Amino acid sequence: MVGSKLKTTKKTKTTTTCPVCHGLVSAERPRFFAGQLLTETELNSLENYVLAKNRLHNRYQHGVGVVCGLEVTCHDCDGVVTVAPGYAIDPCGNDIVLSEADAFDVIEAIRQCRRSDRTQEECVPWRSRRESRCDDVEEHWCITIKYLEKEASPTTPLLRTQKSCGCGTNGATTGSKTTSRAPTASCEPTRIHESYRLCVRPAPQTCTSDWREKLKTPFGPLQQCFTGLTSFMTQQITLKKITTTELAQVLGVAFSSQVPGDFNFEQAQALHNLCERFWCFVYALFKQNPLGHDVHCAITAVLDDLTCSPPTPPTQEGDNINYNGYYRAVQRNFQALINLIFEYIVECFCHHLLPPCPPDEENDELVLACLTVRDDKIIRIGNFCCRRHAGSFPAMSHWLSLVPLLPLLFEGIKQLCCEPAIMSLLGRAADRFDSNNSFVKGVTAENFATPRMMAANLSRTFSGANVAAMMSRVNVTRAVNLAEMVNKPLAEAEPAFAAQNLHMVSREVASAADVSPLDTLAAPLTAVSGDQVIAFHTPDGRIVGFKRYDVTTELEAKRTELDDLRQELASMKADLQAMKKVK
Repeated sequence: MVGSKLKTTKKTKTTTTCPVCHGLVSAERPRFFAGQLLTETELNSLENYVLAKNRLHNRYQHGVGVVCGLEVTCHDCDGVVTVAPGYAIDPCGNDIVLSEADAFDVIEAIRQCRRSDRTQEECVPWRSRRESRCDDVEEHWCITIKYLEKEASPTTPLLRTQKSCGCGTNGATTGSKTTSRAPTASCEPTRIHESYRLCVRPAPQTCTSDWREKLKTPFGPLQQCFTGLTSFMTQQITLKKITTTELAQVLGVAFSSQVPGDFNFEQAQALHNLCERFWCFVYALFKQNPLGHDVHCAITAVLDDLTCSPPTPPTQEGDNINYNGYYRAVQRNFQALINLIFEYIVECFCHHLLPPCPPDEENDELVLACLTVRDDKIIRIGNFCCRRHAGSFPAMSHWLSLVPLLPLLFEGIKQLCCEPAIMSLLGRAADRFDSNNSFVKGVTAENFATPRMMAANLSRTFSGANVAAMMSRVNVTRAVNLAEMVNKPLAEAEPAFAAQNLHMVSREVASAADVSPLDTLAAPLTAVSGDQVIAFHTPDGRIVGFKRYDVTTELEAKRTELDDLRQELASMKADLQAMKKVK
């Protein structure tokens, strides 16, 4: 038994749709008009058109492979496996549906495959070249599924000369005389059942490419483009069209900020020769097109505009002609030619990012699982071995649920859209994460003084002069990682700060909860030489947080503290005056 049993009692004709699956084929649909004589050709062509469009959509929109289900598991009987219900798209784009679980005798199918002829269809394409696999101690086979169409419900076509409704040749006997009736037309099926067949094939040597090649997929096109350009450059250097020294000179001229001193006619002539050789290099790049794509349709006209004109020679000896303008003109040409090379690489990368159409399939079977057989017994079943998966949104959602980003995103959207009371939602979040309302108090205190101060500090910090100053003095090797010092003794941090010329101001707090949430969010992660930071520590000397020391902020805090003291003194004076009057 190579395939599963056909679940019908009628004798039907079994045919396959296509032994070789062709990909992109232009479709043709019928057109009907009044008074047209309709035959089975026109009606069947409409059905064929719809089927061809569905197969095209399946193959190129979703891909070939298992969509869901069709898991192969062990059966209670030895040598038999169970194929679970499921849905798949075969290499030709046909829909394969298993509505209920099917038991498949794998061992018997393998025995029939061994006994069959090497050229028989049942044991191709994954057939070993050895004469026999029966001597192997351990064998590897794959279970495949194949789309089948079964013609069923035959009936006799209606003919004007036919009075009998039976199929075949009928005879009637009257007494001793037998009368023969005219033979009827052959029976024709009126239904086509879409079915399947389970088969076995020797497992291939490998199912997919090396996993290390798959990891390079995002950078593969870019790497291929640079490799192709490098090969072309090596070829041009070998043919002595240009040298590496000349390429270095081109880059030096293109990105130089000043014209060399005493730039004379001889130097200008040498620069002209260099420009011509580099122009020919770029021209050969687009002419040979080593990367295999051509999107610059007017590249010849563009290159013609970038040809290098020779410098004007001096009319008399001793004429002092300024060739700085010629140097700048050649420099612009070099920059434009280099830009064309970069555009060529970018277009190559974009070319490889375009999804290619899959090649035509040479086999119409789909692998469900591969298994290991030893001594005609199934040892292990691998459902992911050589199985292909078609693209579907349920499958992607199922796989992405391992990292629940999508469920969290959907939950957030649901909360946002289904509960438009944003303040109520934020209130519940605040009750959960800021039960003592310290964050809100810190934000709104002193007429939103803290947010306004942070905005002003950011504005000053990221001004042009400050950014340039920071970039000039930042040295990663000398930076102190403040995040690593949290929860460490203050005595341990002081030597590290002193060694890097950092100024640290220590402030004692009762616990980490006393540090303002805004200070915690804006806490610096690193500090470099010359920075000033505030270290919050508990009474036992354990660091619980950092804050960048800002002179303006500290002065504002001192000024506020002094104002509070003045008000307190004024209040005390008023109380003393009142007490004197009472006496």
